[in-house]
Amino acid sequence: MKNNPKTRYPLRLEESYAKNIQKAVKEIEKVSLYEFDKYLAPMIDENKLVNDSKFIQDGLFDAASKLIKNAQTYFLGILQNRTAQKIVRKYINSVNAFNKSNVNSQLSARGINPLQTEKWLDSYVQAKIAENISYVTNIRDDYSKKFEQVIYRGITEGKSSNEIREELVHQAGMSSDKAAFIARDQTGTILGQMNSERQKRAGFQAFRWSDSGDERVRDSHRERNGKIYFYADNPLLPGEEYNCRCVAEPVDDEELLEESIDLGLSNQEEHAVKTYVSSEAYKLNDKLRNGYQLDESDLKLIDNLDKALDKMTNYDGEVTRSMFFDSSDDLVKFANNYNLNDVVQFPEYISTTKDIYSEQDSLRFVIMSSTGKDLGSYNKSEKEVLFNRDAKFIVKDRYLLDGKPYIVLEEYHE
Repeated sequence: MKNNPKTRYPLRLEESYAKNIQKAVKEIEKVSLYEFDKYLAPMIDENKLVNDSKFIQDGLFDAASKLIKNAQTYFLGILQNRTAQKIVRKYINSVNAFNKSNVNSQLSARGINPLQTEKWLDSYVQAKIAENISYVTNIRDDYSKKFEQVIYRGITEGKSSNEIREELVHQAGMSSDKAAFIARDQTGTILGQMNSERQKRAGFQAFRWSDSGDERVRDSHRERNGKIYFYADNPLLPGEEYNCRCVAEPVDDEELLEESIDLGLSNQEEHAVKTYVSSEAYKLNDKLRNGYQLDESDLKLIDNLDKALDKMTNYDGEVTRSMFFDSSDDLVKFANNYNLNDVVQFPEYISTTKDIYSEQDSLRFVIMSSTGKDLGSYNKSEKEVLFNRDAKFIVKDRYLLDGKPYIVLEEYHE
């Protein structure tokens, strides 16, 4: 593999975005504490000294209401919508420039002309600016509500001024943490989506998942590290899940060839495999499953795919298949077709994986494979194990785990 430039994560831009929001939060905290200390704290402590029965004087509530109204006006002045827009626009434009420079360096290293006009970009950037402005102003508005709640609750419960002040400081700290979270989350998301769009428009079919390499990487992303995913499959993109700093390394056609293993497949057979692992699999399997008429292209695809599968190695071990349903009624109806010791046959190809396709599935098959075809014997990055048409299985077990139904199947050979 050539020493091509890596996809970089803009950590400094993330940190700068967080600091700019946190600076506004700090100003809001400073004003809120100043107003509280000067106008309300002395009255609260005086009220506690002269009123052991905790009867709240009307004057204290009036003072609190006036303080809250004034402070909330100050909050709006400190972090105005146009201030938030200025912070956000600078940040998103910086991420865009960072990513475009990075992608263009990757293209230049491969002898590909750099990206010029990007008609898709303006609408995307404007949408992200609007989205992030709402995130930033929500921090202000949430603190404003909490400020009001903490003061009224503290007075009603007879708390001291120090106790109320500590709660206000705590709420400001939570707002600061929220700013850091937004900066991390949005940087990963925006970078991932811009990177994906630019790579696809530059002609890359696939990307290699690359995690951030630290101890905070979630297990599911560490498992993805180094694996190749095709854009045609509409995969999860690095950065899209919350707090993700993983990135997508572009994989060109030359690298895809290096990843492939020579099984002696003809051009037609190789094309059939590539066609199946794209979205065409859903169309073909729907026809096979429901007995719909197959056209000439379907029959040709089946013929070449069967020949290709015959050349692949069998996978001996456990695989899974994730199922999704729109309603609990549909799930129950489906599950009732699989009773213990039933022998079931599938007219379509059955796609499974050596790991877990999705933790959010409605039902999961666990299948003991002995003749499922290992697509990893064709492409190293593939985790799919494919069972041929008309495969038979026997239901060995059914159980619930954490509320999710599992059905255990084992290949059945007469």
